[in-house]
Amino acid sequence: MRELATLISDYMDFRAARGFQPNRKTEHLLTQFANTLPPERDDDLLFSQGEALAWAHAPVGGHPAWLSARLSTVRGFAIYLAGSGLPVGVPAVRQGASGSRRATPYLYSLNDIRALMTTAHQLFTPLRAATMTTLIGLLAVTGMRIGETVRLTIGDVDLDEGVVLIAHAKFGRQRMVRLDPSSCDALAGYLSVPVRRRFSTGPESALLVTQKGTAITEHTARGAFHQMVQHAGPPARGRCPPASARLCRPARYADLWVIVAVA
Repeated sequence: MRELATLISDYMDFRAARGFQPNRKTEHLLTQFANTLPPERDDDLLFSQGEALAWAHAPVGGHPAWLSARLSTVRGFAIYLAGSGLPVGVPAVRQGASGSRRATPYLYSLNDIRALMTTAHQLFTPLRAATMTTLIGLLAVTGMRIGETVRLTIGDVDLDEGVVLIAHAKFGRQRMVRLDPSSCDALAGYLSVPVRRRFSTGPESALLVTQKGTAITEHTARGAFHQMVQHAGPPARGRCPPASARLCRPARYADLWVIVAVA
């Protein structure tokens, strides 16, 4: 299996070159799979679809999500090999045990967004209210992730060009997000609020700050958002068909991006 060991190493390099973080679990699982294959075979395949499925489903009593993850790992490797022109059997999608089912997110309406912003001013001090309403507005209109938003510095935002640079996006990449002129006006208004102007507005300074002038954390934002939701009172089950009610999540700040797709 020396050939497969080399191919696994090449595959991990291929993933890293495309922005995936190093993943020892993936490499370990693929090595484990390679070690189960026969040293010699009658066909010309590196491995067959049946061998991949048998290995993925081998753990007796394994949780469906774990079996699905094993299959996904070996399937990704098989797709890479097939794309490189090598003879290999590629398992079909969703063949065998299925993974965990994603809960239906809460779909925020514009009225929900307005209600949350109004609630922020009722619950919090002027600076905290301004920070939370700005955070909610950015999440709602840009689709940025919460972690990306709270890490923004003032230098990442170009209000003249209407652009936000996300320096540390998923998989360590950078990306740019366009802002509507109304969003630029809202950000400029936040930075000009007297309680915000007490703190640094240099390019390296945090965009969204706490009462102490430090960058707001995701943990702090989550706690404040929970307070706002409880006070504003959006439906706990979200807007879900009756058949899907069991899977619906409570309203969360992470679902705010949905409004970008449905507005």
